[in-house]
Amino acid sequence: MARNVRPIPPEILYLAKRRLWWQSLEATLKHPLRLVAAIMDEGDGDECALVRSFFGAAQMRRALRQAAYGWFRPASWSYWHYRLKLIPHGAEVPAPPARVASGPRGGRPRRQAAADCRALSTSSIAT
Repeated sequence: MARNVRPIPPEILYLAKRRLWWQSLEATLKHPLRLVAAIMDEGDGDECALVRSFFGAAQMRRALRQAAYGWFRPASWSYWHYRLKLIPHGAEVPAPPARVASGPRGGRPRRQAAADCRALSTSSIAT
């Protein structure tokens, strides 16, 4: 059974190219929550209204709940939590997503990683 797919308005395609300019339009459209978040973070009132009318408030809430580090600036993060009624007025806004360390250190503090390297280099290896 085929799904009914709504055609994407040209205004949304324009915003996709403008807000996520560093990736292809195809890549942007594969991850619509990233596009929604980018427009919520950087867009003006008209652009945000367009996103709400096409994607809906539920997708905007989902973009906040599933946001990765760097998707929202602190002011936008706070604004949209109140605007979409994810928290009551006056309540503390939850912390935005934190950066996750990865790579050869595996998230260990730099000093610990350096100490581990020194320990490896000074250990005697039987030959």
